[in-house]
Amino acid sequence: MHVVAKMTKFCHNIKRFIVHRQVNNVFLKGELIMLIRSDKFATLLVVILLITITSIGVASAQSSNKSLEEMTSMSLQDFEKAPIESAKVIINDYLTEIMQQKDSDGVALINYSIVNTDASDLNDIQVSVKLTYASRLDLPPVEYHVVRKGESYQVKKQFCAFDMIPDSPTRGTVRCNSNGTASV
Repeated sequence: MHVVAKMTKFCHNIKRFIVHRQVNNVFLKGELIMLIRSDKFATLLVVILLITITSIGVASAQSSNKSLEEMTSMSLQDFEKAPIESAKVIINDYLTEIMQQKDSDGVALINYSIVNTDASDLNDIQVSVKLTYASRLDLPPVEYHVVRKGESYQVKKQFCAFDMIPDSPTRGTVRCNSNGTASV
């Protein structure tokens, strides 16, 4: 309500300015002067402002509907110029964005380094990445897949589980899959 009160005051100030300009320079006529002199003018400006703010909010929400994988994708044309370097760029963008997400679940990713890139299959480029989380555990490298999807390349979303159980025979291994679950 505070914003509406400020906008109403702003609209009244505009109305006074326009009416003052009309008196001094005689450039406004008939119906426009009557509209400006009425309180309907201030209400109209407030309504236009609210519609504009709502439209911007809706447009912003629609543009953020893309997944992280889609936001960090690269066009087919750009990718095919230099597949290995392009895959590294996509992985860098992807992991950098993950690091910047402060409200993510689990232990925060604080650093990463690309260990190896295998582009022998251009439909599934494998990028091995050493991840460093805030827990500072020594974790094995994770295989990320940069895949062609339509007319672009993007990271294939996957879920990984690291086996760090001290007495486990598979300690120090990682298992990843893309069906929404990860088990060690």
